[in-house]
Amino acid sequence: MKNGFTLIELMLVMIIMGILAMIGVQAYISSQIKGRDTARKGNLSAIAQALELYYTDKNQYPVSNGSGTFAVCYGNVQCGSGPGVCGTTYPVFMDSCANGAARAIYMPTYPIDPVSTQRYWYISNGSQYQLYAHLENSQDAQIITPAPAGSESINCGTNAACNYGVSSPNTNP
Repeated sequence: MKNGFTLIELMLVMIIMGILAMIGVQAYISSQIKGRDTARKGNLSAIAQALELYYTDKNQYPVSNGSGTFAVCYGNVQCGSGPGVCGTTYPVFMDSCANGAARAIYMPTYPIDPVSTQRYWYISNGSQYQLYAHLENSQDAQIITPAPAGSESINCGTNAACNYGVSSPNTNP
């Protein structure tokens, strides 16, 4: 009598190990996607809170510039030196200075999407706003088909249609 495993037994064990490894990899990838989506939702919520603080002080929201960013935003400049440039790096979201007073900082840094080829999209006419992102998990219950305000066409990045949004209380995303 010989001790050992047959070729069929070894192959069966390898197949089972392969199946378990595939399940583990899929679970890991799924958790990464859900984590990035959770970060996106948190970022949009934080931006919305800053916008509401801005609205409380100014009685209007920052107006969008047609390319998904704020038309009125300021970079890291000192009071009196003028506005910064709204660009792809999303400068500090703050108010201009009045009579040399300190700036009101509503958001120290503008959060960016966890995926470098994606971005958040902002639409506002001053009286209301809509803020969008692309969720990777197509099974998320909060996925929407956004209705863009005005003539702006929204774009959340390369091959990333906007499918999640938050808005001011007087409109829907």
